[in-house]
Amino acid sequence: MTSYKLSDDKKLKPVGVMVVHGIGRQSLPPTSQPDKLMYSLSLYRKLERILTGRNVDLNDDVAWREANYAHIFNGVQDEYYRQLGNSIKRSRIRQLVVENLGDAAAYRPRNAEGAGQKSAFTKVQMAIQSTFEKVESECVPNAPIFVIAHSLGGQVMLDYFKSCFSQNGKLDIPTKLENVQRFITFGCNIPLFMIGQPEDETIAFEPPVRFVEDKAQPWWINFYDRDDVLGYPLAPMGGHFAIMANQGHLKDIQVDAGNLLTKWNTLSHMGYWTNKTIIAQIALDIQNAMEQAGE
Repeated sequence: MTSYKLSDDKKLKPVGVMVVHGIGRQSLPPTSQPDKLMYSLSLYRKLERILTGRNVDLNDDVAWREANYAHIFNGVQDEYYRQLGNSIKRSRIRQLVVENLGDAAAYRPRNAEGAGQKSAFTKVQMAIQSTFEKVESECVPNAPIFVIAHSLGGQVMLDYFKSCFSQNGKLDIPTKLENVQRFITFGCNIPLFMIGQPEDETIAFEPPVRFVEDKAQPWWINFYDRDDVLGYPLAPMGGHFAIMANQGHLKDIQVDAGNLLTKWNTLSHMGYWTNKTIIAQIALDIQNAMEQAGE
């Protein structure tokens, strides 16, 4: 395979992957290693073992980057606690509620922003844009990019993709979306953001034409566990989600996330990262993309 040099020790990769975390606090990579994998490391290692046997070097062939935005909410949550002071009882359960549900509350879009200040929503979208551009910069031109999003990350990416389109609603295919070959979500809670929204206002977006010619391969695959109170199918929401599903562009797949102790309860929400069905799908996507790149 042709080697495209970025520098003396780097080459442009034929495939890109951007991973987006969900709700809750996340550990940031150390300043000295900004690209060190954190929350997606277990997924990466499992894929590495699988793909090595298929002649794919995940480290050498794929530009894999994590988007981090949880730190944007930390200050908001800390200020919330400061304002409440001793009027509430601090507990682990309350902390989980604030750090998880608080993320979703802090993220919701604001129509107006203070002078010189950006909302949490805007900051999150800027973080996504920065990571996406980094992945693109590390790949050969027009390389296929796979976006993998967990939980709230699905809503974050939905907003990002929708922002690609012009203000008049015309579904143009912009540069930052046209190279996304597959969008994979798991534990997705987009439907929770749409409670009470009329079905005719349930708008998603058009997938890039470049990757939707094969109807047997949906562009958006959404994995969910029926026991996960934070993960939902999308097609039943109706509106454009149903249209995408009917056109073969969106597919909901039910899985059992987690292990024997967690897959039957709320803790299944964190079990998607090691789910064999999801890992097999991602591995197959990367393998196919590498084979096409070598043609």
